[in-house]
Amino acid sequence: MEYVCRDITGSGTCKDWTGSIQWASADGDVLEAVLAARGSSFYVIAGEYMYGWYLCIPEWGIGSSLTRPDDVFWNQEQLRKYMEHVDAVSVSCGLAEIYKLVKKGAVV
Repeated sequence: MEYVCRDITGSGTCKDWTGSIQWASADGDVLEAVLAARGSSFYVIAGEYMYGWYLCIPEWGIGSSLTRPDDVFWNQEQLRKYMEHVDAVSVSCGLAEIYKLVKKGAVV
């Protein structure tokens, strides 16, 4: 499944590219997926815990807190501490798309 990655710069300029969700699953409060965009691939695990949401990308050695999966801007800012800007946009947009699908009941 494809999704749109949207990077909005401070000047209001917008750049879009396509990413793909190659696999996604939801088990209780845990989301897992493989996201790919612009030559990078990410196996992501996100879940809810007592203090909010977390995101792990094991192959990249990344673990971070999230506000919630659909808060794309805040999640991008968090992920930019660990990866290139383009990859942070790709992951945060993909995570938001998966969360939207889970809310609709389209991912199990």
